[in-house]
Amino acid sequence: MSKRGVGILLILTAAIALGALLQDYRFDRMIAAEQAAVTGFDQRVRDLEHAVDTLGGSRRTAMASGEMAADWISRMNPSIADVEDALTRERNAAADAPTIAAFDAATTALAKFRRADSTGLVQDIHENLVKARAANRQRADASLAQLGNLRLGMNAVAILFTLVVAVYLGRVATVLGVKTAPTTAQMLRDLPPPVKAGTPATVAPAPAAPVVAAAVPAPAPHTSSSHRPSANLAAAAELCVDLAKVLEADDVPELLERAALVLDARGIVVWASDSDGTHLRPTLNYGYPDKVLAKLRPLQVDADNVTSLAFRSMQPQMMNGASMTDAAALAIPLMTGGGCVGVMAFELRQNRPHADLLSVARILGAQFSTLIAPAEELAHAAGQRS
Repeated sequence: MSKRGVGILLILTAAIALGALLQDYRFDRMIAAEQAAVTGFDQRVRDLEHAVDTLGGSRRTAMASGEMAADWISRMNPSIADVEDALTRERNAAADAPTIAAFDAATTALAKFRRADSTGLVQDIHENLVKARAANRQRADASLAQLGNLRLGMNAVAILFTLVVAVYLGRVATVLGVKTAPTTAQMLRDLPPPVKAGTPATVAPAPAAPVVAAAVPAPAPHTSSSHRPSANLAAAAELCVDLAKVLEADDVPELLERAALVLDARGIVVWASDSDGTHLRPTLNYGYPDKVLAKLRPLQVDADNVTSLAFRSMQPQMMNGASMTDAAALAIPLMTGGGCVGVMAFELRQNRPHADLLSVARILGAQFSTLIAPAEELAHAAGQRS
């Protein structure tokens, strides 16, 4: 993903997180409002119950003192009307059928209560008001549960999206980190055992050419480890003699094996340049199984690896192992009178080359360069032999 795409993704994530916070605040307000509404409703219904109890007590007292029922009703009619109006308001404000039905029943009982020939009915009004409170509480509990579930679901979606973006960006960062880490050659990263990231450096000052990637002059060959073996100069000399006598291409694989023994290398790949000089193709190899070599693809000359850099700079390139258990690598340009025709890449058995290995590798590279033609010519010659 491009930097712009990553930026848009981060902005979207921030927007979703901010939206989740705002919605969370909104849900808090809605829950608090619902709870306050329930508390207010319960208080108003209790006030109605108290008013009904007062009317019932007043009527019993009047009847006990000999007052006529019609006279009491005429005297208390304003108070009865206030209770009836309160019941009507609560009934109209109710939102669920059970609560409305309870208020309707209480209103009907109050209408009977205000008739002169009525007796009792206060208990009926009480029971219906209790039903109204219970029905409203049940509705409020269902509403609060729904709000809680919506809030939980919204937060879960926001958290899940944020986690997915974090994992995705982590994978992108890991991939980018792997791509930018220096390697012996990108095409050799799957060869067993892998050469892990080290510090590539030229072993001689590179000419100031615009196509050469920035390189750091290599330090002097590491000589502090006296146990490292030196290159077998006698074997190297014999190999150079035999390279000069090569007449058939079938002799080259054996010579590559001898070169690996001289340099204490676990594998060698000779890369030849295309005729247009834009790609390097593997043409000769030693030390790697066929199924691994079959995965090799051409290297671009301007790619970011030591093999391509050796070809561009026409100078040997060296990469030390990242740790004591990682292999070092050398990339030697194959020079002829017409320029650089390819690169010989060595994967060494040590994590740092010994003192005289570079010189011997350059000598062998000079000898092998006489055997290398552009990759298309080698492929054409192989087709004719087959």
